[in-house]
Amino acid sequence: MPSLSPAAQQGEGDVGIYAASLDAKDKGKVFVVNSPRRAMYARPGYLLFMRGNNLMAQRFDDAHLRTVGEPTPAAEQVAVDFTFNAAYSVSDNGTLVVHSGGVASSSVLTWYGRDGKPADTLASDNFNVIRFSPDERRLGASIYDSSGGEDIWIFDLARGVRTRFTFDPALDDDPVWSSDGNNIVFDSNRGGTYGIYQKPSNGARKEELIFTDAATKFTSSWSADGKYVLFDRVDPQPKGKTAVWVLPMFGDHKPFPLIATDFDDNLGQFSPDGKWVAYVSNESGKSEIYAVAFPTPAARFQISTRGGDNPQWRRDGKELFYTDPDNRLMAVDIAAHGESLEVGTPHSLFAPRLQAVNPPCAVLADGKRFLVNEQPPQSASYLTVMFNWDADLKK
Repeated sequence: MPSLSPAAQQGEGDVGIYAASLDAKDKGKVFVVNSPRRAMYARPGYLLFMRGNNLMAQRFDDAHLRTVGEPTPAAEQVAVDFTFNAAYSVSDNGTLVVHSGGVASSSVLTWYGRDGKPADTLASDNFNVIRFSPDERRLGASIYDSSGGEDIWIFDLARGVRTRFTFDPALDDDPVWSSDGNNIVFDSNRGGTYGIYQKPSNGARKEELIFTDAATKFTSSWSADGKYVLFDRVDPQPKGKTAVWVLPMFGDHKPFPLIATDFDDNLGQFSPDGKWVAYVSNESGKSEIYAVAFPTPAARFQISTRGGDNPQWRRDGKELFYTDPDNRLMAVDIAAHGESLEVGTPHSLFAPRLQAVNPPCAVLADGKRFLVNEQPPQSASYLTVMFNWDADLKK
């Protein structure tokens, strides 16, 4: 049987939809059609995929993994979110459901104070991860493009100018700054597998591949002494669990696991003094924030109490911010006493329209201002259900 998936350019072919036989021994993939958004195989023998905001249908020969004839529009004005994921679904009995309108194709970076009052808007685009440089004069942001790729851009916050930082058509994501602001590490799936790259923040030299293996990886934090980078490592199937790993920035760059359990552990964040790592785990049945000692995670403390995600430290290490299941921005006081942490009671700051990204905001060093990646106001939306959607195509 065929398997269909979208893929950014991986050193071969084009950005588009690829197919592979699950029964084939070599598991080789075949380029099918140029489209950056998800495709679906619809019986009997059709391939559905996106062209702009139009849903296209084309005959598909699953024996030879190729399209036949010309594509025909099946639905128009299909909603696409800021990651360019198309909102439609099709069943085996010939029913097609399409979501039209309502899902914005961009996100907005808005400044907020601790009181939840919005101030200026920095920019509007298809933003994913955003992180401030240590001196807070620049912002690293990963931005999706309409071709299905993603690149990192650098914003000069004082001048209001942004400069492209990466240029590969693959997915370049999760920029993390060194403590001196001179370098950025990020992850990318260029070459067909996720790797961790480093590049000077001024763009003076081409990025250097530091580490890669078969697993998916997402960079999340860089220690203040510059010695270690934290990243999420997703185990290859069938286990598929996420763990927090450490990549040494010296020697042979051989990474090692810091928090690897039978649960999903991710989004590790070094404390400013490098002695603690805050992270997310679903070991209790829902995501909560924990903190462990570094580099030996013997002592561990739960930070959130009713669910938590996306931890971020204040620069002095005396406060930790995170988001809760209701998309509220939470704050909790932290006091370190040797090998122990004194954790205060979490309290809500405000509840913006957070985008579903990790992290959805960036906090300034003093914890008084936040740059929030938020959803713009949505227009009216509706669902259209089509029975025997392919009837006209058969004529």
